[in-house]
Amino acid sequence: MEVVGYNSFTERYLKALSEEEREKVVVFLNSLSEDQANRVIDTGLRFHKLSAVNGSWFWRTVPNLAEVLDENELDAWLEEGAGICRGSWECGLYYIKESPEVMGKLGRETFLKWLQIGRILVRFSNHETNWYLKNSGSILGKLDKQEQEMLISGVLNLMERSWTAAVACLKSWPEISRLQNSLDKEQVLATGLRIAGDKPDDAAAFFKALPGFLQAAGYENLAKLVDASYLITNGGRGVTGAFFTAAPGIAAKTVRAGFGDRVTEWSQMGNRLTMSDQRAAIEFFEMTPLALKNMDWRDLEKWVSLIENVIGRYSSEGALEFIRITPELLQQLDADELGDWVSYGLDNIHSGKRLAYFMLKSQESRDMISRLRSGLHLENVKKILVIYSEGLSGTTTPIRNTSVLPERIHNNHRLFGSLDTRRVYLPDMVRIFENDRENLRFYRVMLMHQLAHHRFGTMSLDREKIRELASNRYLGLLFEFVEDIRVDYLAMESFPGLGQDIKLLLQKETAGFDTPGIPDEVLLTLKWYLWLGKGKELPVKPPEEHTSDKGITGEARTAINEFWQKVLKGGASAEESLELARRLYRMTKTGDASGEGLGKTGNMAYRGCLRFDLLYTSMELDEEIDDSCHLEKPQNGAGDREEELKFEDGSYPVEGQETDLKDEFYLFLKKLLNRFYEDEENPYRMIAFYDEWDRTLNDYKKDWCRVREIQLKPSTGIFVDRTLEENYGMITTVKKYFGMLRPDRFRRYSRQDDGEDIDIDAIVEAMVEIKAGVSPDGGFYVRRDKRERDVAVGFLLDLSYSTDESVPETGKTLLDVEMESVIVMAEALEVLGDKYAIYGFNSDGRDKINFYVAKDFEEEYTEEVKQRFGGLQSYGMTRLASAVRHAVFKMQRVPAAVKILILLSDGRPFDFDYHSGLTDDYEEWYTETDTRMSLREAKMKGINPFCITVDAKGNEYLEFIFGNVSYIIIDDINALPTKLTETYKNLTT
Repeated sequence: MEVVGYNSFTERYLKALSEEEREKVVVFLNSLSEDQANRVIDTGLRFHKLSAVNGSWFWRTVPNLAEVLDENELDAWLEEGAGICRGSWECGLYYIKESPEVMGKLGRETFLKWLQIGRILVRFSNHETNWYLKNSGSILGKLDKQEQEMLISGVLNLMERSWTAAVACLKSWPEISRLQNSLDKEQVLATGLRIAGDKPDDAAAFFKALPGFLQAAGYENLAKLVDASYLITNGGRGVTGAFFTAAPGIAAKTVRAGFGDRVTEWSQMGNRLTMSDQRAAIEFFEMTPLALKNMDWRDLEKWVSLIENVIGRYSSEGALEFIRITPELLQQLDADELGDWVSYGLDNIHSGKRLAYFMLKSQESRDMISRLRSGLHLENVKKILVIYSEGLSGTTTPIRNTSVLPERIHNNHRLFGSLDTRRVYLPDMVRIFENDRENLRFYRVMLMHQLAHHRFGTMSLDREKIRELASNRYLGLLFEFVEDIRVDYLAMESFPGLGQDIKLLLQKETAGFDTPGIPDEVLLTLKWYLWLGKGKELPVKPPEEHTSDKGITGEARTAINEFWQKVLKGGASAEESLELARRLYRMTKTGDASGEGLGKTGNMAYRGCLRFDLLYTSMELDEEIDDSCHLEKPQNGAGDREEELKFEDGSYPVEGQETDLKDEFYLFLKKLLNRFYEDEENPYRMIAFYDEWDRTLNDYKKDWCRVREIQLKPSTGIFVDRTLEENYGMITTVKKYFGMLRPDRFRRYSRQDDGEDIDIDAIVEAMVEIKAGVSPDGGFYVRRDKRERDVAVGFLLDLSYSTDESVPETGKTLLDVEMESVIVMAEALEVLGDKYAIYGFNSDGRDKINFYVAKDFEEEYTEEVKQRFGGLQSYGMTRLASAVRHAVFKMQRVPAAVKILILLSDGRPFDFDYHSGLTDDYEEWYTETDTRMSLREAKMKGINPFCITVDAKGNEYLEFIFGNVSYIIIDDINALPTKLTETYKNLTT
């Protein structure tokens, strides 16, 4: 066919092509029949309509494809391409660009099916179509021709029943195929197809969970899982999907104890819950793996009964919240105590407060946990452990509760302990033994083990090696066990009493940490070497007494022996531990995580876990800290706003899943570790946690706000000197006036029964009365008593961003005027003799409420104090209630008959995350009720708050917060110093 209008055609559609490419297109079109050329041009126009880039790539690609496709195949490619054009321009571009490469990897029939899948998929999701066209070719290219055809046919069949299942199947296939050589892949596809036909909304979850399940339980247990899923007969959409999603975690916990019976029992429990509430069944399935970290399987039935009880006696919403917080509760309570906690909530908590109780957001819910839980708590022994640590290591290593780490790190394991490059993490509570003495022994041994990793060089591995261990979980587990053995041996050699402590711990069977897939004889042999030569009564048996021999060879035993000889001679090193782990990895890695002799020997509980992702993130942060410019920031934290540290992730890690150390979670983790670093390095006088009143819950959020008390450093006294100079006249007058308020040094009391002087007037009157025949009353002495004012006042300055606004006429900022006012007051109070303190505050979220101390009550008003005013700057928001609570805490310790807290502010309370749990938006009533409650608390503790504000709209909220007599609004900010002195006189006389 001859191209009509060649010049206009090429100018409009081929202008981005080279001259050679244009010529090739024309030759190609001229070689076609008229009908076929029209089909090609029509399809090209469709792609051009999506995007001019797509049109150019179409004309660049189609002549090359025509060289390898016959006429029918080319027509099929054009027809499927026309369907792809219904999607986004990205879909069209990937279709064109990827087709030649995929064609080169697949057989012709397989390629045509690949085209069909893309055309069907684009009707449902542009995003998934993009992924499919971009990545499926590389997945298929790694398979042989037979498996390519089997997989692409299976995916095409799945597309007819559940497109989400088809995509999940293709995404999971590389890992499925790699995990098990004996896998009947055709049967797996048939099983997935069956599930997609019966439960299309849940089939995707089956394929997503399949790699983790196969690794944990093996192919031989797959049929048992599927059969159990069909026992869920009452559930609707999502229930069976939740069952499949949680299956890998269940398999890891039950495969050694009879997976078939356990998974059947589990599915029946969930099915039972669907009769009460389908959502409860979904939550139950999803949370079971996390709950089982601290719960025995036999207690699952109790848990289900508790859920049903909450639904029946309260509500489904309350039950859903209870299920979600059960893993957290089980870190502190056992199954029986959990039942008591639920019963208390149902029997004693008012219905209006029950939701907060079951969300674990109320004071009563936390208090009930404290009353119920038994065992030894970290907070009660932390000081002892710090002293113990310093004595052993010679340095101070921060100790933190593991609960401060994200759930993805500690996985809700009750005895989780770990470390990063700067600190050690220990469990919140230990109750392995009946008495605190033995539980303290566990804490000491766990701490010593973590410190041994620091002392004996585990941290000497470079960051790339730590990345390798984080990314390859099987290798990481091998290294962890080898390195644990090495540092334990060296620690026992350095501290002889440690070995006896460990022996005593091992007498008590404690659930440790799983080692999935590692041959038991590898672990048992290493354990045996550790205790060899440690006396006659050894806590482990020789490896030859164990019958299992799967997964270990003579070569592996030789490698372990060679390594141990290095340990005995010179202690070896972490590098040599890693080398042994790599050798064992090559010798023992079978890709089959199930079977006899694999993973039954777990690591010991006192060792906790080496979390290499935590170590890597900590190392990365250390490098950033070391490379930073160390620019000095203003003392009140001015600079980039710190984001609220919040990461919602309810998923648990699948064993063997590759770790992406650059994903969102690890960015969050780095910010968290940086906050720990700031807390440990910055000069905070103290860090305190305060409750926050939530009006929607009608209760307090326990320990919700974190206040950091900062002692301002002396910087410059220029501001104070200038204030004294500019306000000399007023200060002189105020000093004179306040001097008049000062009481006389002594007060004279007449007619006393005892005293220093004779009362002449009383004696004269008595003599007159005697002559008159009247008996005198007595009291012939004068007594003089010392008299002092007994007043303490705290000034609390708002340091938020808004105080940086300029005041008309003077050009000063609101903060300047605030500081001038308290400086004038300080000069006056020095004359009057009242006790006083000067504080400032700002906030940047509930975790970063800064409370600055310019002068405390016990301090003299020295030059150093005056120089601290130079460190006050405007920054952040106004979370007033927490600042008030901390000021009240400090003032409670001051002995005084009259205590006053004067607040200087310019507006209503505000912060970025100052809201209830019902919304993420700012709520005025929430902030006002919390502030009002904090002021009520102050009054109950004998402290009278008073607010002075320059907010012209203050009447809208101040009367509600303070009442009608506890605040004033001033129109002229420049009058603040005068108004403050007048107010103080009225409050204290």
